[in-house]
Amino acid sequence: MSFIVTIFIWMNGIPVFFLLFVLPLVGLPLIFHEEREYSPPPATYDIIKRCPRCGHVLQGWERYCPVCGYKLRE
Repeated sequence: MSFIVTIFIWMNGIPVFFLLFVLPLVGLPLIFHEEREYSPPPATYDIIKRCPRCGHVLQGWERYCPVCGYKLRE
């Protein structure tokens, strides 16, 4: 691909300086690229459910608070 571009530019009268010094620089990012480290997504935190009346920590599946007996929303 680079060879075809070089011939096309040479036929159109582009100076030799461009062919020798600028055109090879196009391929440098492909050769000297740095690898990025994989960073895991930030940790997700579970929402702690509490009884609205007494503040007892709930498991999440209860319909009633085991401490005060408050009926929770479903």
